[in-house]
Amino acid sequence: MKERYYLRNEEGKVLTKKLQIDIVDMEKAKSICYTKEETKLARWCRVILATTKDEFEKALGDDLMEKKAKELLEEKVEEYSRDEEVIEMYEEYSREELERESVLEETEKARRTGFEDGFQGGKRESKL
Repeated sequence: MKERYYLRNEEGKVLTKKLQIDIVDMEKAKSICYTKEETKLARWCRVILATTKDEFEKALGDDLMEKKAKELLEEKVEEYSRDEEVIEMYEEYSREELERESVLEETEKARRTGFEDGFQGGKRESKL
């Protein structure tokens, strides 16, 4: 669900552990967000997926990050949630994502139907 990457040289030696890239599969993360296990990752997932201010503040709590960083995050979230340009960009992205998912579903459905039709046709041919 989470992959961690570091900068390495050609021989594979890690340059520094202070700079890392963590990639989180949010689809898998959704499934752990609401488990009873209170991991830091599960809490961050709830922060990211929060849809209301109350959900956001509850998930963030007082111990997930330093006070100054938390205040800055809350300030930026508040700022962006009122910014019409940001909201418009998000809605456009969401529409594109929905359209892409719809096309993928239709393609998969057509592939399955085509496979089944071909299979049934093959069975008829073999009987003939």
